[in-house]
Amino acid sequence: MLKKIRLLIFIIIILSFSHQVKSQELGTVYSNYFELPRESIFLHLNKTTYITGEDIYFKAYIYNRQTGKPFSETTNLIVGIYNSLGNQVIKKQFISSNGFGNGHFELDSSFQSGSYYIKASTNWMKNFYEDDSFQQKITIYNGSVSKDISNTSSVKKIEFTPEGGSLVNDVSNNVAIRVSDEHGYSKPFTKGIIKDQYGYHLTTFTPGKNNIAVVTFSPRATFEYSLEIEYEDGSKQLQKIAPPKKNAVGLAIASHSKNKIAITLRLDKKTSTSITNDTLLLLIHRDGMAKKIDLTIPKDVNYASYLFDKSQLQQGVNIFSLFHDSNEPIAERIYFNTDGIKYEEIQKPTITKTQTDSLLISLSKKTSNSLSNLSISVLPFETISNTPSQNILSAFYLKPYLKNQTISYNRYFSKNIIDSLELDALLISQGQSRYLWKRILNNPPKKTYTFSQGVSIKGTLNKKLRSNEQLFLHAGATYPAQTLKLEKGDFTLPLIFPETEQALQFSIISGRGKLTKPSLSILSSDILEKDFITETYNKTYSFSNEAKILPIVSNFDDIEQLNEVILTGKKKVSYESSNPLVPSFLKNKVTVVTEDLVFKQPSFLDIIRSRGYTVREDLQFASTTRVQIRVRTQQSFGLGSGGSERAFPQPVIYFNDVKLIDFDILTGLRTEDLESFYFQRNGASEGVNGTGGVIRIYTRRNLNKPIKSDSKNEISNMSEVFAYPIKKGFEKEKKFIQPDYSTYDSKAFTNFGVIHWEPELILDGKKSSSFNIKDTSVKKLMVHIEGMTLDGLLISTIKTLNLHNSN
Repeated sequence: MLKKIRLLIFIIIILSFSHQVKSQELGTVYSNYFELPRESIFLHLNKTTYITGEDIYFKAYIYNRQTGKPFSETTNLIVGIYNSLGNQVIKKQFISSNGFGNGHFELDSSFQSGSYYIKASTNWMKNFYEDDSFQQKITIYNGSVSKDISNTSSVKKIEFTPEGGSLVNDVSNNVAIRVSDEHGYSKPFTKGIIKDQYGYHLTTFTPGKNNIAVVTFSPRATFEYSLEIEYEDGSKQLQKIAPPKKNAVGLAIASHSKNKIAITLRLDKKTSTSITNDTLLLLIHRDGMAKKIDLTIPKDVNYASYLFDKSQLQQGVNIFSLFHDSNEPIAERIYFNTDGIKYEEIQKPTITKTQTDSLLISLSKKTSNSLSNLSISVLPFETISNTPSQNILSAFYLKPYLKNQTISYNRYFSKNIIDSLELDALLISQGQSRYLWKRILNNPPKKTYTFSQGVSIKGTLNKKLRSNEQLFLHAGATYPAQTLKLEKGDFTLPLIFPETEQALQFSIISGRGKLTKPSLSILSSDILEKDFITETYNKTYSFSNEAKILPIVSNFDDIEQLNEVILTGKKKVSYESSNPLVPSFLKNKVTVVTEDLVFKQPSFLDIIRSRGYTVREDLQFASTTRVQIRVRTQQSFGLGSGGSERAFPQPVIYFNDVKLIDFDILTGLRTEDLESFYFQRNGASEGVNGTGGVIRIYTRRNLNKPIKSDSKNEISNMSEVFAYPIKKGFEKEKKFIQPDYSTYDSKAFTNFGVIHWEPELILDGKKSSSFNIKDTSVKKLMVHIEGMTLDGLLISTIKTLNLHNSN
């Protein structure tokens, strides 16, 4: 009796997984493909539309997809800007620490108006065929306004994608219908019709809010069908529908209840005959984690359904791949499991007026006590300058698994709410995931590239050192001074992060502290390879001269023309000599800090070392001070009272004419922060207390006054130093400075201007954290917040602040 029934729903509660040899081999090969950890990057930009004179600010979040936590192994973050054709314009390197980093790009007049792309990647990502870099389209205006005419393109492609990848004969199929342009971007349409060969309308449909429609369609192999799409302008496009393939199997996934999903196989007569009583293998997988299930197909059925517990799924994306006799899946479906995904929720910010030109914004969170690292962009409520295609949720939870990388995925994760219905329509329209099984089975990635951490420096000393000599690396802005260990004349620098265009400075230092220039051969990794973006959206723009509708960015708004004047004056007195803290007897004896000195010895403790002192910067046994300074040569042979302190005394140090009790204040003191200094080696001015010498230090009184230039353009007096210039080091962090807009009271500013950027706000537990913004008199603000906790919880929300309600 059952054999005569064509339609049978066969429901099985799956409780166990198979362990056949074939499935074990498939699972092992799959796990091997993801043996190397995969990282994803998200850049939170302060906005996506810029005017020359502004800066691009960004915060980088790096995520380990296997562990669901910040990716701490990466320290070298590479970020570049590319033009509309995908060609590299500029590329820089930034420091990432424990999965977080931030940086900026200055936009000068060399950037022409048009579309650009910002891309972030790491050296580790080059191990994989799949491109895991972050890419975001941005727009830059240079004194003109674009008229976007890209939408006039007549190229429209109708995508007709059956759920699971195959259209099955004589059964009900779910089909996703989407229209795209030649670059894969969605195009809107108003309605569609599926017709048969006689013109009969089988189905009429309209797209969802994300321009994707999912319809039910039951084709017959002996019929012909076509799809008609109608657009907003009334035009229509007709496309034939390919007939069902022989022996096709459809794979459908749908929620069955709160805790279970239904997995449904759709089969036609021929297929059900060919695999009746066979066992199909279903692999549920993502990022190297997989579960294997044997599905036994009952005889003479068109449908076979199975219930599966959602608790067995991974959070977020799960890829269902169905296998028969080959290693190529006969059907594949991407499904997003929302169960178990937790978000860090942010309370609505509070805002308080603190001064006439400043506002205080305070943030706190609702949920976990985990440390949260946030970035915040504050823009006028009426802004049209920020249209990101990703937020941190879509960048980490969705984008890495889909073939089409041009879709704006952030719309599916709005304000910590997943639009499940629209997201499922998108996943049906994607067909297979971006991980192709031919590649998984035959070309696993190889560990060719490492986790780049700092700049790798290897060198060879070309002349053998004497017994009392050492190779010395002068301190830089981001690393301390140190003596280098040589092995047969070769050395490798420890982990360092030199700044761009900084020079590593080496000297040979003798036992008496004398410096000489070494002869070195250096090999370094300070090179950023030029690359390009392959998938770009080459929009066409025309530009007008209507610059008046853009906010004018200028640093010269306060210039006032003066009448002609006659100047008279006296002999110029040196600024350094006029320092009232410098005693009169030292006026002409102090060493003035110059650009040359800052370049050669950026750390003042490094200068002290070069003057014959031993400097230790770590806490020593039985010591209560961190910085210890003593003369390097023995001053006394008696080791009675005072012991080694008498033999190797410490100097007397005056800091801005105040005698120091301990030297901890010198920790991290940079030469560029000083105005002048003085060394008296015999210490005569201090009598018996001056056997270790006297050092007087004077800090700069005006930090805005530039450091004194040297008489020559080139670095002078480098006879003691071998300088190796770093071509591509790491960029300095730059604190956000609001552009100097000519006015805040204009539509141009509320549409395009930026109010504030806060790259790193730490929330500890449920305590609030605050930051100040400039009061621009804008009455309504849009606060864009992205972030991640140390446990991997993600944060993405937009808050609106009405200043009428502020205190």
